Amino acid sequence: MATPLRLRWVAVGYALALCLAVGTVYVSTWGRFVQLQVNGAGLELRYAGSWQLPVRVLRDQVQTVLVGWGKPGRPCYLRVVLRDGSSHRSAALPAPASQCRVLQAQVLGAL
Repeated sequence: MATPLRLRWVAVGYALALCLAVGTVYVSTWGRFVQLQVNGAGLELRYAGSWQLPVRVLRDQVQTVLVGWGKPGRPCYLRVVLRDGSSHRSAALPAPASQCRVLQAQVLGAL
């Protein structure tokens, strides 16, 4: 039978593991947009975290939208390239490359 002290350490261990998992997921989306919305004026990019304000990109500022993935079988991502040379990268999308290409075509078609 487990002692109360041992149960407390097990609970603390599980809590730390949960915090580590949540932190890892949050850090993996740091600096990458998690939502893209096409509106009449251009694009609105929302980043992770409730403190982040949406980034609005005008239609004429967008040069292209690219699709990328690290290795075959890995999640893909979108990259919005602006005319000034800067870009905005999405967090990893849990979709195969073919679906990301369809999404790319939809975004480019709406611009």
